[in-house]
Amino acid sequence: MGDLKRSATEIITAVQNPSIDFVKTADKTSVSEVGEVIVYTLTVTNTGNVTLIDIRKLDEMVNYDVNIDSLSPGESRSVDISYVVTQADIDRGLIENSATVSGKGRSGDDTSGEDTVVVDVDQNAQIGVEKTSSSTNFTEIGQEIVYNITVTNTGNVTLTDILISDPLTGFETQIATLAPGVSVSFETVYTVALEDLERGTILNNVSVTATDPNGEEVVGEDSITIGAGVKKIIANDDEFGDFDFNYTGALGNILENDLLEGQRPDPSDVDFEFTDLDGILGLEINENGELSLTIPGVNEAREYTLRYVLRETLNPTNSDDAIVTFRLLNPDVDLSVSKTSNNIEIFEGDEFEYVITVSNIGGTDATEVEVIDELPTGVSYVSFSWVSTNNQIELFPTIQGNWLRWGIPLLPADAVVTITLRVKADALSSENPLTVTNNVTVGSSENEVNPGDNADTDVNTIRPFFIPNVITPNGDGRNDAFEIKGLGKFNSNEIVILNRYGDTVFQRTNYNNDWDAPGQGAGTYFYVLTGVDSQGRNHVFKGWIQVVK
Repeated sequence: MGDLKRSATEIITAVQNPSIDFVKTADKTSVSEVGEVIVYTLTVTNTGNVTLIDIRKLDEMVNYDVNIDSLSPGESRSVDISYVVTQADIDRGLIENSATVSGKGRSGDDTSGEDTVVVDVDQNAQIGVEKTSSSTNFTEIGQEIVYNITVTNTGNVTLTDILISDPLTGFETQIATLAPGVSVSFETVYTVALEDLERGTILNNVSVTATDPNGEEVVGEDSITIGAGVKKIIANDDEFGDFDFNYTGALGNILENDLLEGQRPDPSDVDFEFTDLDGILGLEINENGELSLTIPGVNEAREYTLRYVLRETLNPTNSDDAIVTFRLLNPDVDLSVSKTSNNIEIFEGDEFEYVITVSNIGGTDATEVEVIDELPTGVSYVSFSWVSTNNQIELFPTIQGNWLRWGIPLLPADAVVTITLRVKADALSSENPLTVTNNVTVGSSENEVNPGDNADTDVNTIRPFFIPNVITPNGDGRNDAFEIKGLGKFNSNEIVILNRYGDTVFQRTNYNNDWDAPGQGAGTYFYVLTGVDSQGRNHVFKGWIQVVK
């Protein structure tokens, strides 16, 4: 029998399972700055049981699109891909990155995978504003202060609807967007006002608002204070001097002596206000600081003290004060007065005369002239008379006891008034002589240029009662008559003169000191004198007289 062969075929069908796993990771969980680099790792693993072909990895955000020819079961492949963070990413607040992978088995079955990674963004929305000025101070009304405003996005997100506001200058503007790190600048101007100078400082605030990508408001603000500067102003006191009270014309200029920043101020740079005119009339003050008198003779002759405040025109708070002094004088005159009793011998009871001479020697009419004579003790007023060299002169006396005053309303230049003052020597209280000193003064309403001759003094002596005992009636003017010194101290008297035989040769009531032995020869004579004093008492004197011929 031959070999017997048998064969059989069994087909086992394999179960194909094409499967792919895709994992995407990032090396950072968060970012905060544009330009940061995120490294993504894409890992593809064949988790099936068949070889995969035509594997495509796609990451559109990073522009990654790569094909792998084949990938055996269980095989993995990884790739690192870098991504640079953009401003849009920061503004969005997160970075979400998805990637996909796809492939197929050899039988044509498709498989795919997908993974997503989210990286957080640390958003910081901030805005800064700074205000500066080149002006360090301000000094006057109308001065312009230039402010510079700089707005900067100091955060890391783009800001929108930025509004900048400066209330002081009225500046306001809006910006649509402002990227991080970007600055924009503006200029605005403020004009200094009076109240700024009064306050002494200018405070200027600026504010800025913006909206971040999440719709939240972001705020920034700044301020700058500028202080008032002061130009040094000095109002110095002025002494303008002496002027005739009838003077009209310029007195002086206050600005000549004042200073602004060390210099004579320009009239346009300062104002001045007189706060006290001291009663002066007819004063004109012009804008250049010059003072003038315009009306003669309306102000009294005296010293005037005026007060004023000097202010800077563009800064009225900057001021100083001073005084102005000047004098209005009566016109200069030169009066003189003299007084004399001519050195006559005076006995108690005698009437005698003082001669007072008043002269205007200054060449200027004198008004309201006053001559005063106060008689000393021991002398009594009797009467006066006067003459002058000018018929315009009037004289008005005032007699009050021993105080004598003569008023002369007008004493023309070069005129002379002579007053003869008759007085009586009073009875002495003892047998001792009395020295009498008599003073006279003269003055006027004008200014006296030489007061040294406005007073004079006469000194004389009143001697006691005396009866001589020798006469020599020879006509030589010396002892020619029987003159009893001081006989006038009696209110009345009576005298009888007898020769040596007892015959009466002379008898007289109220004897006048005039007996010179007429018709009588030389020899010895006798007298009896009876005097009656002011109280009615009799005083009897007896003696002898030797007549020498």
